[in-house]
Amino acid sequence: MKTIKLYPILLLVLGGFLFGAPRASAMVADSNGCTASAGFTFNVNGSSVTFTSTSSGVNNPIYQWSFGDGGWSLSQNPTHNYNGSGSYLVCLTYRDPNDSTCFDMNCQYVTITGSSSGCSAAFTYPQDSSGCTSSLCVSFTNLSTPATGFMYWNFGDGGFSNQKNPTHCYAQKGNYQVLLIVGDSTCTDSLYMQICVDGLTGLKEELEREAAFNMFPNPANGYTNIQYTLNEKAQVRLSAVDVTGREVAVLENSQQAEGAHNVNFNTSSLANGIYFLRMEINNALSSKKLIVNQ
Repeated sequence: MKTIKLYPILLLVLGGFLFGAPRASAMVADSNGCTASAGFTFNVNGSSVTFTSTSSGVNNPIYQWSFGDGGWSLSQNPTHNYNGSGSYLVCLTYRDPNDSTCFDMNCQYVTITGSSSGCSAAFTYPQDSSGCTSSLCVSFTNLSTPATGFMYWNFGDGGFSNQKNPTHCYAQKGNYQVLLIVGDSTCTDSLYMQICVDGLTGLKEELEREAAFNMFPNPANGYTNIQYTLNEKAQVRLSAVDVTGREVAVLENSQQAEGAHNVNFNTSSLANGIYFLRMEINNALSSKKLIVNQ
């Protein structure tokens, strides 16, 4: 049976570079008896990659490789050299030479790192002893080279950012694949990393008490009032982010004295929806959901 795998492509144009990412796959089949099945493995050695076809089902097949950087090959097991670091979408089309309707396609990402081009994507995020975050809102620290240039983050839940060091709030706990792409006019690099988001689980009770705050009214219609008490002098940052993790307001960012504090948040400029108020007290983090309905 003939099987054709289709890979729709999301194209991102960033700083003059074009990136592709498969978004979904679909399968169609007929009853003409085609048994073509495309597959391959690969081995990365620096910027050189050796591809080995594991395809089957066709006698004397045609191999058509696309390496994701404009290069191609008709060899069964080619070797390809990339000029820069990054993630490349490599596709193998496996064809029956005697039946133009019998073929199969397989696509996989190949990541080249450590290029001498000068670009290197890297980032960190806060983790507790279990290896997970202690909040649904995650602050990412960009350690990439170059430190300037274009930045693109995909947080694995549909959210994205072009900030250097973004904060993203997830709607629920889980494992997410985070993508960072960096570059300038001469090079580009990308990094995928799986992160574990575990809400407030793992925060010490003392920090939870210290970082606790209340707000009223919630839902907010034009405003909400935020109240919190500090047990001692502390550095406080209070901000609001939307469901994609985009910061929409910074309400406080200062050294504050011990005692009760009150902040009035004017929400009239915000669209109706769900937001998160995010408070950091001496780097202890907590967040609460705010509904805007006005």
